[in-house]
Amino acid sequence: MKIDRKTFKWLIPAVAVALGLILAIGLIADSEDQERRVYSAPLASGADRDGDGFRRQEDCNDADPSVYPGAPDTPGDGIDQDCDGEDALVDNDGDGYGYPSSGPLDCDDSDPSVYPDAPGDTRGDGIDQDCDGEDG
Repeated sequence: MKIDRKTFKWLIPAVAVALGLILAIGLIADSEDQERRVYSAPLASGADRDGDGFRRQEDCNDADPSVYPGAPDTPGDGIDQDCDGEDALVDNDGDGYGYPSSGPLDCDDSDPSVYPDAPGDTRGDGIDQDCDGEDG
């Protein structure tokens, strides 16, 4: 096939435009792939995976945004939300002792005068005020 000058004049710009479109489409696709790669890249060491503001080294559960140092800890749910090493104490009578706890448990969590080592365990009243297993 023979190409004359007229055909050659419009053919070159048409090819250039076509190549430009192909290049532009390829760049857009590559840009989108790179964006996907950025978002799916592994987090750097020490990053905050759950978005609660605490890095992995500080956060005792970096997969749960409600768990971080100083978070409100729901008593008795079995979860250490505040990262202090234990679940919050359930203390129904407000005497500072309850359950679960790493320390002594309250032997009567309905009476604020009864707790481990409470002073004045009255002998013979039928109440173990100091939680030592004996009355008085």
